[in-house]
Amino acid sequence: MMPLSRFAALADSYGGDISRWPEIFRDEARALVAVSAQARTRLAEAARLDAALMAGSRRDLETLLPPAAEDAAVERLRRGVAGRIAGPSLSPAPRAAWRSWLADRLPTLPRLAGLATAGGAVVMAGLLVGALTVAQPDGDALVSLMQPTPLAVFIE
Repeated sequence: MMPLSRFAALADSYGGDISRWPEIFRDEARALVAVSAQARTRLAEAARLDAALMAGSRRDLETLLPPAAEDAAVERLRRGVAGRIAGPSLSPAPRAAWRSWLADRLPTLPRLAGLATAGGAVVMAGLLVGALTVAQPDGDALVSLMQPTPLAVFIE
């Protein structure tokens, strides 16, 4: 049998109508309501809260919208959905797709340009340092050829 605390939590979550509760809890909840006065009281409180919420939202809707507006809105929605279902699926033109892709990424392009510029500057600096450094062999050994020596420009 379902504990009363679990029943109260479900009533707070799903309201006073057990048919709106998850199916796995419905049978246990109905069994508890049949034997427990506290469960019936809790369910009645939840049902009163549901009714108050529905009345409040209905009243707000009636004050915000004219009576026929809701029906007209639902009809427009139905026509729009039916039109989309019946109509052919149109894909955007390739140029339009390219523009939307570019517009989505436009804020990141300056950052990428800055990153590319900085990377190019680092590569150029490395090439310059490499060009100004030459290997001066001290002997015939291969290892001596692999040891870079600065040019005379940097020594003086």
